[in-house]
Amino acid sequence: MDFEKIIEQIQFGVIGQEFEYLSATIDKLIKNYQQDFQQEDDKYKQAIKELHQSGEYDEPLDGEQATGTTYGQMMEHNLSEPFYELESFSSIIIESLIIKHLAYIEDILIKISFMVQKKENQVVPPNHNIAGHFTDMLKAVDYIKLVTQGEINIKDTRNWKMITLLRTLRHELAHGKRSFVLKEGVIDDINKEVPLINKGMLILKDFDYSQGLVQYGNEASKQPKNPKNKWNCSICSNINVLQKINEICMDFIHEIKSIYTIKYNV
Repeated sequence: MDFEKIIEQIQFGVIGQEFEYLSATIDKLIKNYQQDFQQEDDKYKQAIKELHQSGEYDEPLDGEQATGTTYGQMMEHNLSEPFYELESFSSIIIESLIIKHLAYIEDILIKISFMVQKKENQVVPPNHNIAGHFTDMLKAVDYIKLVTQGEINIKDTRNWKMITLLRTLRHELAHGKRSFVLKEGVIDDINKEVPLINKGMLILKDFDYSQGLVQYGNEASKQPKNPKNKWNCSICSNINVLQKINEICMDFIHEIKSIYTIKYNV
């Protein structure tokens, strides 16, 4: 085996290692999150227990706005604040790691498109007629299919649809949006694989720039299903979904590497 072949195998072998590092990071994040949640839950339960033992829990609150509300019920609400903070933290972490995963996917697909150019002895590169930094993974995928005459068609891989859906989501999140608009069909396709999207309110009328308003309808549970419906959405707070996202991305890259390996005997 010549030296150039060895170098190629080494360089190809490390492709996708980013997802292994992310997997370890996610496991640590989930463990820390669960510990923090358990600590807050223990404090909450202890505080409520003490209220019951002291008799304060069932004491009625004074004032017109407190009709039928006890001191204990008010304290349950106040003591729940740390849980809301943990949920917000979890959502932000999920958003950030979706962006990170898709950035790695995009970088890898572009790298592979240039590797394929070299293997196929193509003069025209994947970024032909593209000004500036080449970051379009869809163009890279189309280029690979074209120059291999369809032998490497990444759009036929198991997780391609989910990767493109996550890419759509990444574009929304990368602009710093905590809420965003998606069609119901897209939401359903994503949640079928990973329960990631929370539906908020149905958008009955698109944004009217003259009025500066969006007309909203009722909440999700009260609306008939329609793939074309547009919903105001947010990312869920279940940090465990990160494991599934990482698994999908890792499996996607492994499948592409397997196809490449078979074709080029790397």
